[in-house]
Amino acid sequence: MDQTTKLVLFVSLIVLFAGYIVIAVKVDRRRESRRQAALTRVAAELGMGFTPEDRALVNQFGGIAFSLPATSTRATSVMRGTIRGSPVVLLDYHLIMPVGNNFETLELTVAAFEFASKPLPVFAAEGGQSWSRRLINKALADKVIDFHDDPDFKRYFNVTGDDAQAVRWLLGPDTRSFLKDQRTEWIFRSNGRWLVMYRSGKRLKPKDYRAFAQEASEVMLVMTGARV
Repeated sequence: MDQTTKLVLFVSLIVLFAGYIVIAVKVDRRRESRRQAALTRVAAELGMGFTPEDRALVNQFGGIAFSLPATSTRATSVMRGTIRGSPVVLLDYHLIMPVGNNFETLELTVAAFEFASKPLPVFAAEGGQSWSRRLINKALADKVIDFHDDPDFKRYFNVTGDDAQAVRWLLGPDTRSFLKDQRTEWIFRSNGRWLVMYRSGKRLKPKDYRAFAQEASEVMLVMTGARV
């Protein structure tokens, strides 16, 4: 194969690759456009306002709310309103994080309840983890909160926080029983003002938003009790 042929093949590969990238971007944009249109309708059904993107929102969560080493974060398809009388924001959370020498994109559907006037303790609780992951968390975390009187909850949820007594009060017997019965992979983060909750690694389909919002609000009400 002569040099001219090699050059032609090389250029052809570049053109094909560039074409693939362009097509992929167009398909992704079309998919996101359809999703936002569907979620606009969902927001109207829930009686909530809708914003395609909010660049400032995720900065309010801060600190322990999203403690992953992200290089980029975005909030899209943002719905604002109230559910069962509590201020809430539903959103798609996009996170780009380093994994070894590469980057991984994580997309989640998040419910964030605001407690500006009645701050919550700062904590994180992760359910549905493997036994090996729980051991790693316990070995690395310096703020692990134990529940010696509830071994089932202790096996299923890893909890960390600044004020153990306040977090144990928040995650009282009724809350722990409710969460154990659900057996869903809920992850909770609180920076005091916001109680953020989502399921690990999942961005919901628009048709599942109503059920998610109702379930998230039920968990929030059980957890916070008279504080709401």
